[in-house]
Amino acid sequence: MENEIKEALLRIAEKDPAFLHQLLGSRFLQNPCPPDRAGPRFVVHPTATVSPSAHIELNDPETRIEVGAGSSINHFAWLRAWGKGIRMGADCTLNHYSMIQGPVTLGDGVRIGAHTVFIAVEHVFARRDIPIHEQGITSRGITVGSDVYIGSNVTILDGVTIGQGAIIAAGAVVTQDVPPHVIVGGIPARVLKARP
Repeated sequence: MENEIKEALLRIAEKDPAFLHQLLGSRFLQNPCPPDRAGPRFVVHPTATVSPSAHIELNDPETRIEVGAGSSINHFAWLRAWGKGIRMGADCTLNHYSMIQGPVTLGDGVRIGAHTVFIAVEHVFARRDIPIHEQGITSRGITVGSDVYIGSNVTILDGVTIGQGAIIAAGAVVTQDVPPHVIVGGIPARVLKARP
């Protein structure tokens, strides 16, 4: 019975994005940055789907988020863009509770498992006489090639490029570039084998 109610509420929310806001009212669960308030710099292809419970945050005045044809952003996923923004190619999937933050580019057909985090920013910590939070940040960005499968609970750090056709095993922490057509896993992630 509980699953039937959840499914019915999600169907209603997909047809009427304001429904979740009305249902939650001023409760703490209300999304402060829903897709319908993101504005013209959130560009979604007509064939893409974005859950009304996704969190869409554009932190710089010139930043854009582009979602390609046939792509899907699921419930409670977060997109936090700054700098060059976020670009999702065609037929990508960002699953539940995953977050992409910073300048990130995804090729076509990228699959991202639940609870995965892209962190395209790094704190500066070069000096000991200044608190880390006062030293600023750097951001090189993250690039993911086409036809990449990223398992659940993966963390991808700033400056990483993931080659076309790569597979990132669940739970991996990716700190270095990943060659095309390999399977990587572990903490930190390393090449386990080439794809057959």
